[in-house]
Amino acid sequence: MYEAISNTAEVVAAVLGIAVTVVAIIVELAATRFNHRITSMFAREPVNIGVLSFFVATTVLCVWVSATTSEGNATLLHGLTLGMVTVALLALLPYFAYVFSFISPLNIIARIQRQAEQQLDACTKQHGGDQQLQVARTVDELQDVLRSAIDGGDRDIAMRCIDALTDLLTHYEALRSRLPDSWHTAGAQLRTDPDFVSLEDAALARIAQNSSWFEYKLVSQLHAAMDLVIPQLRDVANLIAIRTREIALGAAASNPALLSLCLTGFNSYLRTTIRAQDPRTAYYVLSQYRQTAEALLQQGEDRYGLDIVRRLQYYAGISFGAGQPFILEVCAYDIVQLLQICMPAKPQHADHLLDALLDLDRPFRTDEQAATAAGVRRAQIRAATVLLHAGDTQRADRVIIDLANETQLSIAHLIDELGAEEEAEYWELTPRGVNFAYLEPELRQQLDQVRARLATIRSSSAR
Repeated sequence: MYEAISNTAEVVAAVLGIAVTVVAIIVELAATRFNHRITSMFAREPVNIGVLSFFVATTVLCVWVSATTSEGNATLLHGLTLGMVTVALLALLPYFAYVFSFISPLNIIARIQRQAEQQLDACTKQHGGDQQLQVARTVDELQDVLRSAIDGGDRDIAMRCIDALTDLLTHYEALRSRLPDSWHTAGAQLRTDPDFVSLEDAALARIAQNSSWFEYKLVSQLHAAMDLVIPQLRDVANLIAIRTREIALGAAASNPALLSLCLTGFNSYLRTTIRAQDPRTAYYVLSQYRQTAEALLQQGEDRYGLDIVRRLQYYAGISFGAGQPFILEVCAYDIVQLLQICMPAKPQHADHLLDALLDLDRPFRTDEQAATAAGVRRAQIRAATVLLHAGDTQRADRVIIDLANETQLSIAHLIDELGAEEEAEYWELTPRGVNFAYLEPELRQQLDQVRARLATIRSSSAR
């Protein structure tokens, strides 16, 4: 017994040294890969502290027992020592499993998110001057993990980071009314934060006026992520657009400042996609933007919904100037979709939508750009069928008069295409899955009336 305990002290000390070395290497590699705070987070974990402390206590006990007892003098202390050695050695496998679980990126993201939420909860009870900076730094840790995931092409990790950022913003919205007034004021310390350090006084003043520094920080980080993922990780970009829409609609009634920031975020996403020459991502961002406008109009937030229409018109022109005419066609289709939704419930907005739609093809009414005009003209024909189906012949004639300026052959060809298309879904994999050239049966029935009114208008013009 005595000899076994003497040898065991060396074994446990050696195992402890190996375990600490291996764990230190693993944790440091994870910290280098994702976030430098992983090391300090791991060192503070109760499980880690408990296991290493138990190993140290077992080693010390082995040394003392072997030094203070003699051979042939077995006592209960010897049995206790051997029992602790056994537990320590058996704990190695579950401990290593815990270490690998701890450094899993998804678990790290969850821990950082939980820490940020706890910090926000604490701010509702007692707010100190440095708590804003602590929360901001914790959010930056999520951004660090996100950037590392994007650099490494880790799609799942990047998407989980996006979810964590938006979930954190949702959690904040639930607490916002309970936070003290001092929380909403961006202090001098906060202005050293990377997301605020480059802002001019006018921009900081607007953020202070809206009490929206936290909202601004998270939306700006979503935009930074969009800038990084295009065009390599389009599905992550799509998720950013989806989450931005959800946040905007959730904040429409309670936090107009956040709603405005989300719409500004959408505008920034479109600018980023156009600059990156990535029409596929722009195609999906526009889908989410249009759905946001639809929901806002249905919720009675007409000002914001119509402002989105104006932005669609603007970015359609920007995309055309950047050599991406397909985005122009998508914007035309989306405006017609909004028109189709507004006609039954809010026909007073039809003129605003028609003005935007009919203005889309002004810059390229030349023969060389007829292919580009075709997509927009197809959308305008669709708008005419929507208006005729709603019984609004006066507005339908506005569209048809504009169509009469095109050659008779090209418009007739487009009408025939719309009448012949039977597939509602596009025949390739796309995020939307819709076919722009498809008309619903009730709208297709209006094409003959479009032809007739078009012929009448042209005959009147020829006299």
